[in-house]
Amino acid sequence: MSSYPDELAHVIKAAAVVNGQWHGQDSGGQGEEAVVDVPAYLQDYPKPPCFAFTPKVTADCTPEIGTATNDVQLTTSAGNYNPLYYSIVGLPSLVLAGDTAWYAMRLISVALTSLFAAASVSSILSLRRFRTTLAAFAVSCTPMVLYLTGGLNPQSLEIAATTAVFTATLAVMERSRNRENIRPYLVLLTVSAVVLANTRAVSLVWLALAVIAAVLLGGAGNLKMLLADRGVRMAGYICAAGSAVGLLWLLTAQTFQSLTGSGEQISKGQAFLTMLDRTFDYATAYIGMFGWLDTPAPNGVYAFWGFLMVGLAVAAACVRPASRLAGPALLLAAIVLLPPVMQSAVIGDVGYIWQGRYILPLVVPFLLACGYALRDVELSRTPFFARLRALLFWLAAGAQVYAFVYVLRRYTVGLARDANWLPMLQGPLWQPPAGWITWAVAYAAALAVAVVLLLRTLRAQSSGHPQDPEAANKDKESETLPCS
Repeated sequence: MSSYPDELAHVIKAAAVVNGQWHGQDSGGQGEEAVVDVPAYLQDYPKPPCFAFTPKVTADCTPEIGTATNDVQLTTSAGNYNPLYYSIVGLPSLVLAGDTAWYAMRLISVALTSLFAAASVSSILSLRRFRTTLAAFAVSCTPMVLYLTGGLNPQSLEIAATTAVFTATLAVMERSRNRENIRPYLVLLTVSAVVLANTRAVSLVWLALAVIAAVLLGGAGNLKMLLADRGVRMAGYICAAGSAVGLLWLLTAQTFQSLTGSGEQISKGQAFLTMLDRTFDYATAYIGMFGWLDTPAPNGVYAFWGFLMVGLAVAAACVRPASRLAGPALLLAAIVLLPPVMQSAVIGDVGYIWQGRYILPLVVPFLLACGYALRDVELSRTPFFARLRALLFWLAAGAQVYAFVYVLRRYTVGLARDANWLPMLQGPLWQPPAGWITWAVAYAAALAVAVVLLLRTLRAQSSGHPQDPEAANKDKESETLPCS
């Protein structure tokens, strides 16, 4: 418990929201935590946890957690966050207590995030010539993305909802000329957009950028034809209303006042340049910066996943005409420039608080945009290319398992200076329920199934048998579409 960034603060917020406290009590001062009434067992968890910031300390230092459910007052740094996510994931706290309640809240968060991830895959499979986009989706599921999905933090939903908005917009854009079967993707787009707009403080920015980038990829000239459709206009109105609600909460609840830290007495210009200089330092968190920023991924994982991500981006940069790269270029510019802009704006109040994971809602769509830009490139169908593709995805699954077990090692025996894998097998100091080996095997098995399904789907379209028969029938028609 509490192994994810600020997880206890989000658990306390969730338990408060489901009991009717959408907003805690605070004076509105910068960085002041809000006071809420929550079940008493939550005060048994250390804040921060005893192992935070010290990778040598294992999770067995955590004290015994009780199950008392009488109300006590606790503080949370998430007190004035939008309550939508918390009103769903906090439901188990109404009937459960202790670690059981916490695990149940995590599971609901996982299910909610997975729902939007599945919606993204559904939209991708509806695209004509979806092979490179689907492959890019697999690359975008970095160890850090999967790690965040397992914890209680609205950023997991934010990443998945942004991806769902981006892919659903692509699906809608492809149906601009013949709007048959457009309704399911309008629904996905509308629901994802409303949820995203009410997830975190800067989610409205991600929403706007995801839609604009997808429109650029799909051919901005087709937007006029789409807006002639009544259903599209209605979806736009609903998205606008949902965004207005999110903006209203942001302004009235003063969400940005929850930012904590000590101000730096430097100019905003200097802070901007410093953040720009650290761009690649923060980029490591796109792949894996676990725990309380105390457990970086193994260097081998960084090397391999960086190779996949950079290779995908470089390949997309070679696409011609260059106008097809407007969408990826917009997202890349935002990934590089928004962190310096956002951080420099608050440097005097809270100092340097930026973390690389904050920009993941744009990193994932950027990789998908690169894959989409490559969809018309005629990739080799030789046995050599098939083996290369399979090897890369099996190695990716191996890298995921390695990162997973490495983080378990951090909490079971600690990350010592010398290798200590043997103690992890012989006598771990801490174990998750059912033991770490059980979950490592289950994780590896789930990834193996995912790779098999991914390769089977890619082979099916490579052989001229796409998953979507309607897409195959319209393939010839699509030759008239921009960027197709």
